[in-house]
Amino acid sequence: MQIALISILNGWLAGLILLFLFSPVSGASTFCDGIMGAGTWREVDRRLSATAQEDFTIDKLKEAIQVYVTFESRTSTQGGAPGLDRVRGQKWRELAHAAEAINLSKDELEQMVADEIVRQAGERAESSRVVTEESVRRADQVRIQRARISIDVSQVIMHRIEPGEFMMGEVNLDTNGNLDTSKQVEAEIAEPFYLSATPTTQIIWKKVAELANLQIGYEYRIKVYPSHFKGTTRPVETVSWDNIRFWIDNLNRLSEDGEPALSEFIPDHQKGDFYRLPTEAEWEFVVRGRGRSNTVYYFGNDRLALPDNAWFGENSGGKTHPVGERDFLVFEGLVFLDMLGNVREWVKDLGYDSNYREGYFSKRIIRGGSWLYTAPQLRSAFRSNEWADKGFSDVGFRLARSARNP
Repeated sequence: MQIALISILNGWLAGLILLFLFSPVSGASTFCDGIMGAGTWREVDRRLSATAQEDFTIDKLKEAIQVYVTFESRTSTQGGAPGLDRVRGQKWRELAHAAEAINLSKDELEQMVADEIVRQAGERAESSRVVTEESVRRADQVRIQRARISIDVSQVIMHRIEPGEFMMGEVNLDTNGNLDTSKQVEAEIAEPFYLSATPTTQIIWKKVAELANLQIGYEYRIKVYPSHFKGTTRPVETVSWDNIRFWIDNLNRLSEDGEPALSEFIPDHQKGDFYRLPTEAEWEFVVRGRGRSNTVYYFGNDRLALPDNAWFGENSGGKTHPVGERDFLVFEGLVFLDMLGNVREWVKDLGYDSNYREGYFSKRIIRGGSWLYTAPQLRSAFRSNEWADKGFSDVGFRLARSARNP
């Protein structure tokens, strides 16, 4: 069933999301009554008239949306048809006016349309058995567009990652343009875990710090505003590995105590959840898409695509940026923001050697590049390390969480 659903989220569905949410409105025309079922649209038009607006209901709007999506699913592949853009534009305006008449916002209308698309896709999935690489690619495009609406970077959205094996380490292009994976090693993720969709933002750091500071002695209080570059949805930085450990220890204490406020900014939080930093193997497992993205960067090998995917030395302007302004990494339908660039990310592990064996000194591993770094330092395998008690304006972190016991 799941495979069938993926197959039906194909070109028409991707096109619908993009069209509904992002296309400019142009022109005006009328639908062919035989295609649209003109009664529905006449009802919308009638209800929108000056004498009947008070009678318009949300059920009538849902009926109009259903017809609209059905029509688009039949015609989205006919982009060159005469007058089609004008027809779409006109009817989208009618839907917008209808929503306004019953005091629905533009965002609420867009969400209703998106929900209807998914509902119709589910019906089609029953009879669909063909899965192609193109349909999966376009389904990912749909997920990304929906994520632009649904991911709130002021919250901690935790994604569950199932265990698996993959090849970890350097992937480079040789002088002939061929991939060199000779330095990679086998790695295993033995247990499921959760990883945050976003680097920890300054507003999340502040909320946990304020909750913790109410319960700990003054000399141990957590600095509420540690970052060099200020901004609530910018990643927190200038925090050392030791600072982060203390912050997470207090987050876990609040979790054990059943602090209700945690659920306000960690939507799936449950009492007793245990938070931590990810291991570097977990971090790279996600960046490499369980080993399927075994390329220089998670999006491929083309260095010219890097500015669209990350903030780094060439485009950052010498500073961090709010989370989520670059393209996303999609891991099995799950969206992760700013995995490469903006800030480097502390992970759990001690210092390392070239074979990824853990070291025996106080330096800690940092993964990913940052606003300060060059293109080669944003590759998926890039690693650095720093002393655990040092903070840097280009280093933050991403929360992980151990899976709950069954």
